[in-house]
Amino acid sequence: MYYGARLFEQAGIEDPLQTQLILGAVNVAMTFYGLYVVEKFGRRWPLFIGALWQATWLFIYAAVAVALPPTENDAAGIMLIVATCLFIASFAGTWGPMAWVVIGETFPQRTRAKQASLATAGNWLGNCKSHFSTLTSDTDKQSW
Repeated sequence: MYYGARLFEQAGIEDPLQTQLILGAVNVAMTFYGLYVVEKFGRRWPLFIGALWQATWLFIYAAVAVALPPTENDAAGIMLIVATCLFIASFAGTWGPMAWVVIGETFPQRTRAKQASLATAGNWLGNCKSHFSTLTSDTDKQSW
C-alpha cells in the first residue's frame, strides 16, 4: 500500500491513484467482514485459511508479472490489479483485524493496557520503518 501507485504506474496502469483508491475501499470493506469472521469462526482456522489465501494471490501475482510483462500486455496489468485486490481482501478479511484481537486477548488483565500499547507502538514503528525504506528504494522520484 505504501508504494502501490508507483508499482502500478511502472506496470503500465494509466491511473494508478484510482487503483489505490479501489484497493483502499476493498481493505475497509473486508475489514468489517473480517470482524464477522472472527466472531463466527474463532481465530485459528480463519488465520490458517487467510495465510493460504494470501500466499496463493502473491504466487499468482508473481507468476503473472514474470511470465507476461505488464508494460507489454494489458491483460497482465489487469490481472495484477485483480491479484492485488484479492490479496488485500484476504488480508483484511482474516489477518488484519485478527492481529488486534489477539493482542487484546493475549496479555493478563493487570498489565494488558501497557503491553497492548507497546505492541501497538511496535506495529507503528515497523510500519514507519517499512514506509521510509520504500522511499529510499526509489531515490530518483523523491520529493521530500
